Amino acid sequence: MASKLYVLASTPLILLNYFFDIICCLPPWGRPVRGWNVNQAIRVRTVRLILLYWSLLQAGDRLRLKPGRERNRFEVIRPKSSKSYKGPLHDAVIQPETIGATWTPARPSMSAAETRQKVAVALHFHGGAFVIGDGRDNDAGYLAQTLVRHMGCTHVCAPQYRLSSHKGGHFPAALQDALTAYLHLIVELEIPASQIIVSGDSAGGNIVLGLLRYISEYGRELNIPAPASAALWSPWTDVSAALDVTLDIRLSPNYVSDYLSAEFCSLGSSHGHGLWVN
Repeated sequence: MASKLYVLASTPLILLNYFFDIICCLPPWGRPVRGWNVNQAIRVRTVRLILLYWSLLQAGDRLRLKPGRERNRFEVIRPKSSKSYKGPLHDAVIQPETIGATWTPARPSMSAAETRQKVAVALHFHGGAFVIGDGRDNDAGYLAQTLVRHMGCTHVCAPQYRLSSHKGGHFPAALQDALTAYLHLIVELEIPASQIIVSGDSAGGNIVLGLLRYISEYGRELNIPAPASAALWSPWTDVSAALDVTLDIRLSPNYVSDYLSAEFCSLGSSHGHGLWVN
């Protein structure tokens, strides 16, 4: 309740600052990047405003296990044996849970060994500072189609990992879900690890690094093979920096052209996600 009152009280100043920035974007010399057109400048500033409110309200996307518009391209994946989740993935409170995943362009048919040999899967983890995103079409659909066209994979599987903005989504929830999705590919679907690319952007890139480290440290013991390769797209590698009070990302020369706010990054890192990678 207190946070909502704070947001309400802060709104006039926040909006005043927003509209002032929009006015400054009208002449080319007032835009964060001179090569941008006015539409680009306003869009970036508007996204930053939305993420600021998301941060102040500590809200996030609601994750559902119903197919939705993805229909039969959406798959429900159940966690494996508790023995698979060791070390940092073992937690007395945060337990592995059932997750969803969206396939692009379709769920692969695994009816025959010959078919499996022709499948190359990019297991892609979406970004969103561990706070927003669900891997579905509205969130990662365009990126998934781009990976199919240009990465050389035949399919993209985008897991709907748990978010820290909801109860039960703190560390190691997202990393548990990453392992659940990976094991589903190699155990349930019997896709050879040599035909799997683990991919992630921003916070998703951090999850990929965590998954690779887990496989490196526990893979031999648990008989979990390493994937063929990894693709990191602007990965959030140093999550701890967002928690360092001596650092201020507002001082970065790139901050004015970035849609991510300092508050949004702090919210995403406040629940321990990504720190194991460091």
